[in-house]
Amino acid sequence: FGFHHRRRRSDVKPWVQTSSMRLSRGTYFARVTRTAWEDPWYQLRLERMSAIYAQPLLWGGRNSGKDQLGRSVQQAASWSNTWGAIRAHYLRYRERGYHGYPAKTEQGSSNEILLRNEGGNKVIKKVPVTKLNFTADELYAMFGVDKANPSLDKYKTHEMVIRSTVVLPDAGTFRFKYQQDTTADDSNQAWRMSGSRRRQSKIMIRVDQGIQYASIDRRSGSAELEVSFTANKSGTTTFEVSSLLGYDGVDTRTALPNFIAVEMKHEDVLHGTTLDFGTKTKYISDIDVLEGDGTVRVDWPDRNDPLAGALRISTFEGVDPQTVLVGQRNFKGFAALAEGKIDAGSCLTLNARVQGQEQLVFRGFALELCDVDGSNQYLALKSYTRPQGGNVTSANMIGWVHTEFTHPTHLQVIRSPTNLLNFNLSYKPDNRELMAAPFAPDALTKVLDGFTGDMEVGISMNTPEAYRNAEFYNISIEACPDSCTDASGAQLFCGEFRTACGTTLTCPGSCGSGGTCQDAKCFDCPAIDAAATAGWECGTITQVCRGRDTPDHHDMQVNRVVGGTAPNAAHFCNEDTHTWDCLGTSAWGYLAQGLKCGSVVDECGTTVTLFDCPYANDVCVGHKCVCQPPTFPDDYNCGWQGDGCGRNISFGSLQGECPGGSVCHANQCCTPQ
Repeated sequence: FGFHHRRRRSDVKPWVQTSSMRLSRGTYFARVTRTAWEDPWYQLRLERMSAIYAQPLLWGGRNSGKDQLGRSVQQAASWSNTWGAIRAHYLRYRERGYHGYPAKTEQGSSNEILLRNEGGNKVIKKVPVTKLNFTADELYAMFGVDKANPSLDKYKTHEMVIRSTVVLPDAGTFRFKYQQDTTADDSNQAWRMSGSRRRQSKIMIRVDQGIQYASIDRRSGSAELEVSFTANKSGTTTFEVSSLLGYDGVDTRTALPNFIAVEMKHEDVLHGTTLDFGTKTKYISDIDVLEGDGTVRVDWPDRNDPLAGALRISTFEGVDPQTVLVGQRNFKGFAALAEGKIDAGSCLTLNARVQGQEQLVFRGFALELCDVDGSNQYLALKSYTRPQGGNVTSANMIGWVHTEFTHPTHLQVIRSPTNLLNFNLSYKPDNRELMAAPFAPDALTKVLDGFTGDMEVGISMNTPEAYRNAEFYNISIEACPDSCTDASGAQLFCGEFRTACGTTLTCPGSCGSGGTCQDAKCFDCPAIDAAATAGWECGTITQVCRGRDTPDHHDMQVNRVVGGTAPNAAHFCNEDTHTWDCLGTSAWGYLAQGLKCGSVVDECGTTVTLFDCPYANDVCVGHKCVCQPPTFPDDYNCGWQGDGCGRNISFGSLQGECPGGSVCHANQCCTPQ
């Protein structure tokens, strides 16, 4: 984290780092709070989205006991017909109440799925459901449509609507995701046209009856949409889907999706965990031109966005290899990563060079990406030795491979802090997920001549042509410590953490010599004012402390924890009162755990009353509603009665009717006198 001012052409770098942390793989979001314009204090919080997507828990429905789709018992709900992925004039007809079109609102089940024509005036079928993930076979069975001989109108689009009531177990931000697939392949060629131009994904989703929505309209066989919703308290909300299905099935009739799926996750902010610090990240503003400043032009990115802008190196004439280096010095173990784009006829490199020790023959190496002619690229690994004759250095080709022509390309070099002769070299085009290691692990080791000293690490370019450019993004050069102390024995790191090189360093949990341990690093901080924090159960104070792990001992802001540990995981520190507040599980949260009825004592010692069972003959057993239907007399042979479990029971062999001229009286057939 840091602050900057807009001052680009200056020796003073506008981005001033105040703190940093190493992030493991995942998704993060940041929040910045300023209470008032005249208030000089800012609060910045970084949280990791640790939750994963899962099927949502639906409210208001239960299975009927018959293992069939569409046989669930549901509570009633009111739904709107004036939104969706259909064409605008149909929405106007519904809004204005035109005859023959659906009403603005209609009664239905709390969780249901329906299929109707685009106008909505012909409903194929509406089905109550207890889940939101379905295969094609399940969809066709629910709607009563034959895949091979569909009864749907030819050349007509249809709207599939999903309506659901979802349980939100806690307050916070929830993210909903809808997936749908209509691609044609060998598995569905019998009932779906291959190569149909009508395969248009037109879908709209919304949450809480439209407070947040997302839509898509494109030619694609598969689609995925996401929408977020922030709840102020636990409870329920609605999630709806409107999907317009084209006529790409048999005989130009509508084909249902291959599958649909709805998932949800909870983004936990209140109980966000502390992120491992790792080692200091070398952002673009931390690197310098180490060599070649007068040979090429280096344009630094806009400091308003220092982590995303491009660093550009431009040539005025041909530039030899190893003439330019932009980076940092004094590395033993390190992890270096850069993304780059290069002009035709030029090469960009990720370099590691011997620092000092001019007597050594080995001078360094480069992972070099070259663009041959604007459409072909190759990646080379070269080592450099002491200059001979008038050369700057002597290059030796260790190996090379053709690479996919995709910009930008990611280059990575890792030198193990536990074995300084061990280098890991890898790359990937931007459209790949994983890095590839094209060179043998010992390819570079053979030419190191046993070198284990300090190296200067950075980026460069070379070209025989004038006026060529190389652009670099997301440059990161991180040191990987192999010891908890420096050469004098002073402790630099504390606790256990994972370095940028993937190694784990285990150090004492506290810092010696009165130091403070913060995010696995040792700082020397002023003493805490005991009088100012007297009576605090918990809290943090911000101090300016001196870091021990850098040569110049940068001053950094450190949040120091005051007080004891939380009584349990449900407690969080109220920074206003400096006391432990408790946020126990709500009734909705226990419902998500499968506890429906009765009462429970939560993590805070509070008795939480759960929900009432919905039916007259329900009994609460182990916090679950178990319905015990009555036993009816054997001589009942007509009529019907409710069983107190949400179902009507018909008597007799004629579904409650009496044969001939007899009538039903008191659930028995008799002949009138």
